[in-house]
Amino acid sequence: MVNNYFNILFSSAILFLGSIDLQGQTTSKISLQDRSSAAGIDFVHYAPRPRWCEIGPTIVGSATNEGLSLVFEQEKEYWKSNGRLMTLDEFANVHLIKMNGSGGAWFDYDRDGDWDLYLVNCQGDASIINALFENIGNGKFIRVKNSGAEDDGEGMAVSTADYNNDGYPDLLITNYGDFKLFRNNGDKTFSDVTLNSFPEGIMDWWYGGSAWGDYDDDGYLDLYITGYVDFSRRPQYTSLRFPMDFGGLPNTLYKNNGDGTFSDVTANTGVLADASRKSMQVIFNDFNEDRLPDIFVTNDTDANGFYLNRGDGTFKAFSGPSGLSTTDGSMGVALGDFNKDGLTDLVYTNFAAEVNTLATLVDNKSSNDGKLRNAVFIHDFESPLLHKLTWPKVSWAPGLFDLDNDTDLDLFFANGHLNSVSG
Repeated sequence: MVNNYFNILFSSAILFLGSIDLQGQTTSKISLQDRSSAAGIDFVHYAPRPRWCEIGPTIVGSATNEGLSLVFEQEKEYWKSNGRLMTLDEFANVHLIKMNGSGGAWFDYDRDGDWDLYLVNCQGDASIINALFENIGNGKFIRVKNSGAEDDGEGMAVSTADYNNDGYPDLLITNYGDFKLFRNNGDKTFSDVTLNSFPEGIMDWWYGGSAWGDYDDDGYLDLYITGYVDFSRRPQYTSLRFPMDFGGLPNTLYKNNGDGTFSDVTANTGVLADASRKSMQVIFNDFNEDRLPDIFVTNDTDANGFYLNRGDGTFKAFSGPSGLSTTDGSMGVALGDFNKDGLTDLVYTNFAAEVNTLATLVDNKSSNDGKLRNAVFIHDFESPLLHKLTWPKVSWAPGLFDLDNDTDLDLFFANGHLNSVSG
C-alpha cells in the first residue's frame, strides 16, 4: 500500500501561465511553494500499489477454473489473494477503483468569510475517512472532528451547493457503491440525509462526478450524477482492457422538489442518451447565454455529452454540432474565458496518447431551429507545447485561475503516467 500525502497527491503537474505562447515560447516564470504541512493539512490519501501512473491502462489475464489470473502488462506482476488467484471482481475492488484517486472541494462551510477544505479518501473502511479542514486564518487549518461528514466509502469526488436554500453549503460525495448527501446544519455539523432525500433509492453503482444547477428555473438547485464502470458487464475474453472492455453505468438527473427530496427525471428530460458511457465529470453552465444552465459531460472511451437547455424542462442533445463529442478518454473539466471575448470556453483533460483539449466558444448566437441558440466550439489541435506535455500522460484534472495576477487565465494540469516521459 502507498500512502500519498496531500502535498504530493497529484503525481505530477503542468502549469501554463497565461502569457505562455502555446507554440512553445515561455515569456514568464512563477515559483510555487508547498505549504500543506505548515498550514496544518495532514491528510493522507490511501491507494494500493502499484499506482495507476506506474502501470498503464491495460490488464492481461487468462481465464482459469480458479478465477482470472490478472497480469499488469508493464510490470507482469500477478496479484493473489490468500494464496489463490484473485477473481476479476476481487481485483477490481482492491485495485482499479482506488487507482483513479479522489477529489476535494473548497467551500466556506461555517460562513466566516474564508475558504475551508474537504478531502475525499478511497480506502473503504471506517479507520480511514474523508476529512474536513477549517480555515482559522493566517494560512492555518485545523481538522474538524465529529462534523458528521466523515464518510468512509470508497470515495471518488465531492461537490458543494446550498440545495435547501438555508444559506449554508452542503456536501455531495460520490463513491464506489453509493453516494451521500450531507446537509449543513449551520452549527459546524452535518447530517447524512441521503435516505430521506432520495426516497426512490440509490443503486449500488460506481459513481463518478456530480454537479448542481437549476435546470428548470424553479429556484432550487438540481443534481446531475455520473455513473462510471459496471464490472458485471464484461465479455468473456482471456484478456481484458480497463475500462474499454467493460460496460458503463447510467447518468442521473435529479430534480430538487424543494422539500428536501429529489426525483429522478432523467428519462423525461432528454439526457437519457448519455447513459452507459462511462462518464467521469459533469458541469452546468449557460453556454449560449439564454439564462438557462446547459450540461457538459466528460466520458471515458466514448463521445462526450453536451446538452442545451430548451427552457421547458428538457434538453437538446448537441454533442456533435457543438464540436465537443470527442472520444479521447476525457476526465476532468474547467471553465474560463481564454481569449477575453466574453464567452465561456472549456478545457478538459484526456487519457494518455491524447492531447488535452482547449475548446474555444466561437458562436452562441445563431440558431438551427429558429428557437434555441447554438453553442459551437473550436479546438486547439496545433499547439506543439500542449502536445508535448500532455500527450504522453494521463491528465486527471485541469484548473483555470489567474495565478500571477496579470488578468490572464493560467492553466494547470494534474497528471499521471509519469514513467512514460523523459526530460
